[in-house]
Amino acid sequence: MRYIIIYDISDDKSRKETRKALKSYGAWKQYSAFEVDLSKTQYTELKHKLKEIISSEEHIRIYPLTPTNVDNIEEIGKTTDDEQSTVV
Repeated sequence: MRYIIIYDISDDKSRKETRKALKSYGAWKQYSAFEVDLSKTQYTELKHKLKEIISSEEHIRIYPLTPTNVDNIEEIGKTTDDEQSTVV
């Protein structure tokens, strides 16, 4: 399933670790937003990793996308570079 994951993390170390963890699963889309395609196992694994990284003061939101949502994604302006867009 495809997900949009966004985060609001003020701590530089936590933010860097979060970005690194998310990059290993999907494509960086905006400054604090990733698009990832995950199996159920990967989803559970990633959530566990993220919970270990952030403090209780920091925030991550995960939005599941249905196949219909994915088919209707639109981009306006400069599109994401192919090397960043690893989601198929």
